[in-house]
Order: sequence, then C-alpha cells, then structure tokens
Amino acid sequence: MINAGYEILKTEVYSLEEDLGIALGYNSKADQYVTWACKGLATKGETPSFFWGHYIMDRDAAYADYHSRLAEEYGVRADYKRGFIIG
Repeated sequence: MINAGYEILKTEVYSLEEDLGIALGYNSKADQYVTWACKGLATKGETPSFFWGHYIMDRDAAYADYHSRLAEEYGVRADYKRGFIIG
C-alpha cells in the first residue's frame, strides 16, 4: 500500500471498534520515514485515511516512534477501560 509517496511497511489496529491504528511508512525518494495515525485499516473495501504524521529521517527512530505510539494508545485505552481519567 502506498500513501502520499510512502510505502506502508507496518500497520497495527489498536481499536477494532473505532477502526483506528498506527502505520509506518518509508519514502525512498526522500529517504524519510513517517508514522501516522490511521482509520479504516480493518474495514474491507475502505481506503484508509492517514493523519497526524511524525516525519523521521532515521530508520531506528521511526520504528521506535511506531512502537511508542502504539504503546501510548494501548495504555490510554487500558486506563480508560479501568476508569482512570487522564488529563
């Protein structure tokens, strides 16, 4: 899958109910990585939308950002389900 010139390397859906996830992409022409929040990855036939991009030049930093964003989303959702208010 390609989005805005970036080949999508990895995706993970963290909320099936809301069909939200995080994507990691790479643009070989710019030699640049990106992590995006995304919606529509789990819905067959829907074209995902990508937003809130973090643009990163270093591969290891991009993978770290990808995992960090997922961990943050899973943590926020776990706190929400336990009834904690985050603010």
